[in-house]
Amino acid sequence: MLNSTKADSRIKALRSSIIRALGNKSSSPLYNKISIGEDTSNLTFKPFSDALLSSGLLPKVSGNKFSEESHKYSMYNPLNLNHLEEMDRAKGNIEKLISLSYDFVETNYSEIYNKEKYFILSNRGTYAFICLIGSLNTYLIDSGKISRESSPEERFNFIKYYLGILCEQILNLSPEEEKRQLELLGAGANVKWLRFFQSLVNKVEQLYSPKDLEDWKERQNDDLQNHGRKLGVEIEKFIKKSTLSKLQALFGENWELEIGSIKRECVERALQEDERNYKEGISKEAVDWKDMFNINDYKTIIEKNWIKKPDISTNEFVTFEKEFSIDISKGFNSKSEKLQWISNFNSYRNLWAHEGTKEKRLNKEEVVFLEFIHSKFYKKS
Repeated sequence: MLNSTKADSRIKALRSSIIRALGNKSSSPLYNKISIGEDTSNLTFKPFSDALLSSGLLPKVSGNKFSEESHKYSMYNPLNLNHLEEMDRAKGNIEKLISLSYDFVETNYSEIYNKEKYFILSNRGTYAFICLIGSLNTYLIDSGKISRESSPEERFNFIKYYLGILCEQILNLSPEEEKRQLELLGAGANVKWLRFFQSLVNKVEQLYSPKDLEDWKERQNDDLQNHGRKLGVEIEKFIKKSTLSKLQALFGENWELEIGSIKRECVERALQEDERNYKEGISKEAVDWKDMFNINDYKTIIEKNWIKKPDISTNEFVTFEKEFSIDISKGFNSKSEKLQWISNFNSYRNLWAHEGTKEKRLNKEEVVFLEFIHSKFYKKS
């Protein structure tokens, strides 16, 4: 694998060799702490592998193609065609940087380091800590404090300041905050822990504010979610009202027959909703099938009747084309380009429609998009 002709195979092998070195070297602060092969320890192999994959310390690669960021941030030089030499160099440097970082916590914050299943020596902590090192490495390169040629020691001399902030913030956590974070489990827990680590550093050093942290903060903002949800609901109401009124103007009393297949699906959804309500003991009126359209149903109707006008046309009738063509700067020539916004809106709807979870939420850019679409349908007086 180390001398494979495929770059992705080499990088995968490099990840494994770094983890093995961290766990097997007697000089490493992680010596005998990682489960490798048949040896069992408190820390498993996978979070280290996942962290190295996500941290940016190693390049992202598909087949033999390296990502553009690999040349700027990773500690592996894709331009070095002597692959074995570069693998050995990168392995030594990344292992050194990670070891220095763990050693810093062990030496200066032993009360954190020596706690099992806590913030550093735990599987979720492993992912967050190594990814934080990678995130800080990226930030410091962008800030001009280090370069991709900097040695592990040079990088660590800057990174240790931020690791100190992290540890001080952990020491000052309230019991409630500590308990809430340590109990985070399930899908996405690794990333939540990383965002938590990043936010602790950002609380003190606000210049450190990576894009993924800003995005996460926005998605936790309830005011932003409520605003986006309100916009989304009003947009969908307009689409429904306009679409159904146009169908009635075009086809009169036969409008339901024109969308027969869509109506059948909506009726089935309404029956299923009635059944759910009954089984859950919810007493409600039967669901109206016209309330069961989804966004793709509307899109299908709009596309099919794009330029149609009533047989007896009036100046008051606005075609689907004129009503629903919106330029979102992704081309504005074909029907599909003029309706691209509906696909975007539908994907965002999946975010604002889930009121009870913070897993799927809107960021500021997505809310700005909803504001733009809303302004096309609701003109300010």
